[in-house]
Amino acid sequence: MAGHTLHVISHSHWDREWYLPLELHRRRLVTLLDDLLEVFDRDPAFGSFHLDGQAIPLEDYLAIRPQQRARLQRAAQARRLTVGPWYVLQDEFLTSAEAQARNLLYGLRAAAEFAPPLMVGYLADSFGHIGQMPALLRGFGIDNAVFGRGLRKFDPSADPALPAGERGYHSELTWRGADGAEILGVLMTNWYSNAMDIPSEPAACVARFGAIRDAAARYATTPHLLLMNGCDHTPCQLNISELIATGRAGLDETIVHSRLDDYLAAVRDSLGELEVATGELRSEYTDGWGTLTDVLSARLYLKQANWRCQGELEHYLEPLQALGGLLGLAPDRDFRAYLWKLLLQNHPHDSICGCSIDPVHREMETRFEKVEQLAGQLAGEGLQALATQVDTSPLPDGASAVVVFNPLGFDREELVEAVLDWPEETALAALRVTNAAGEELPAELAEDQGRVWDYDLPADRFRVPYYRRRVVVRFQAAVPALGYATFTVTPLATAP
Repeated sequence: MAGHTLHVISHSHWDREWYLPLELHRRRLVTLLDDLLEVFDRDPAFGSFHLDGQAIPLEDYLAIRPQQRARLQRAAQARRLTVGPWYVLQDEFLTSAEAQARNLLYGLRAAAEFAPPLMVGYLADSFGHIGQMPALLRGFGIDNAVFGRGLRKFDPSADPALPAGERGYHSELTWRGADGAEILGVLMTNWYSNAMDIPSEPAACVARFGAIRDAAARYATTPHLLLMNGCDHTPCQLNISELIATGRAGLDETIVHSRLDDYLAAVRDSLGELEVATGELRSEYTDGWGTLTDVLSARLYLKQANWRCQGELEHYLEPLQALGGLLGLAPDRDFRAYLWKLLLQNHPHDSICGCSIDPVHREMETRFEKVEQLAGQLAGEGLQALATQVDTSPLPDGASAVVVFNPLGFDREELVEAVLDWPEETALAALRVTNAAGEELPAELAEDQGRVWDYDLPADRFRVPYYRRRVVVRFQAAVPALGYATFTVTPLATAP
């Protein structure tokens, strides 16, 4: 049947780490992009290469070939290399809502360093899709998603009276999110490798294009068919322009070396009434292969570390920086971006899902440790900076002021643990804790560490060592939403 347009998308699905560790995959990535830059120069008929909808491959490549930045920029600006919109291709269920938004935010920023980002919600290999994804994409100006997994593909033999979910979906559909937001969805019904490895022998080449066309047309609702020429870590078919010319000559069809955004624009011009998929896409009516749900609990320690890191950034560092901003303290956005991007490097579906080889997950643990270390340090500095803005005078002789912050959006009354340093000679049989109104609070001397050695690191001179008497105090503190409360801790020479 003639009348189709076959959109060939050259690509390589780039799992940053999986069955090989990062550096071994990077070795192959450098070769891939080296070859691409050469083919861009020598073959004007080579249309475009899709860099898997993520920006981090360019960062990984430029860490080895920094001298190639200008060539990559020229290729992207000439629409021969598509970059973004994501920073990494993440798992959607094991990462927080804020992490999803930051993934797009930093991905779009990184892509914009090269050219206008690819505004396509590319979700090739996520193990199912969250119901909030249409709203998230819409919030960043993206009105579409091209995705694999998550839905059963259309079964022409199914009873037409069945619901669409049981009957299956065509390639083109409307995806309606949990909040009602709608985007154009394209389900890669024959996967993102349906046109990989086109043979070079002319008759075989034409036959392969014909077979791919027929397979794609079974599910398509428009004459525009998606041919994904690549798969996991595949080299680019550098002679694809010649193969496309051979296919055109042998088939009564239009074959173009295309981009996903151009393909979507053509699809929109040909759309009729679409089926609607609503909310989460979790392969409810399949055998489960499309979601790989067992990865939700694999290597649980990774999920726990990720939860801690996300919490440190979302519930401590950023709210404290926001509070500091209200007081005129400038947040360090560079460190914040560094931390988020470092954490996002652990969010690809083969990483956070725990389904890679051991060296991959050992490197993930190191990244998590780095995020916890630096985020904790910056949050502590933020607390200290805020505390210096609070008037804690006057204090009783020998007493210490404790300023407790609540970075969450609701009032809290919880147990607080504070570490206090007093002069070595401080006599201590008990202690008293009072709030700003002078009311005494229940308190516990949880630990008396005695004489300890420690040091300060001043900003303007060498480290300053000291000896102090160190104690750990616990008490119940009531603190308003996004606010603070002050408390006084007084050492008592005799027990009351």
